[in-house]
Amino acid sequence: ELGYDSNIIAIEDDTILAEDADRESFYYGAQLSARFLAFQEKEMALILDYRNQLRGYASETGLSFTDNLLSAIWQSKVGKLDWLSYEIRASYGESWLQDEGHFRTLRSLAPALILKPEERWQLRLWGDYTTSDYYEEAPDEQDRDGDMYRVGLDARIDLGDEWKLAPRLTYWSYRAEGDDYDHHAWDFGAAITTPEFAGFQFRLDLGILFSDYDHPHSLTGFTEERS
Repeated sequence: ELGYDSNIIAIEDDTILAEDADRESFYYGAQLSARFLAFQEKEMALILDYRNQLRGYASETGLSFTDNLLSAIWQSKVGKLDWLSYEIRASYGESWLQDEGHFRTLRSLAPALILKPEERWQLRLWGDYTTSDYYEEAPDEQDRDGDMYRVGLDARIDLGDEWKLAPRLTYWSYRAEGDDYDHHAWDFGAAITTPEFAGFQFRLDLGILFSDYDHPHSLTGFTEERS
């Protein structure tokens, strides 16, 4: 991947933290994934999945990072019901920053129910619980160690003629050791996939997220509530 990030540290221009940092940078990197089918029998399967993201920033090399996630995914139908199945995902992740070293550890457990009444569409109701540990030194109110709870509803719809639509709705709540990070959020979105044109398929993904923080203060001592 190659790109340009207009706000690496994701804070406003007039904050103290932004004065000594180059906020904008070209970046380069790679996204890697591997999947292994460890077990399969009839309608049951155990899958091992590994994902890695590497990113380097040209202007702020210290923020370059590697993020690793290893998951074990169990999939099975519910009894003899062909239209109903479930999935349980357990994940473990580690990330490192170039300057700070070991940055974060996370662990998560995510169950899901998949309903597929017919071939043209399916619904996926899911939830997950994630706990995370951050190793950076910070004031107590900026301690990011905490727990995140999410629940979501996704759909996959075959519109015909190879067009596909995938709407989604997600709600989450994050409770950290430090008050600065306590918030909840709603995420709405949809993706549409086109038929094949000259050997290519195209995917357009649109989304909007609303996030409300519980406390008016933030990393830089703002007095206005963040959103």
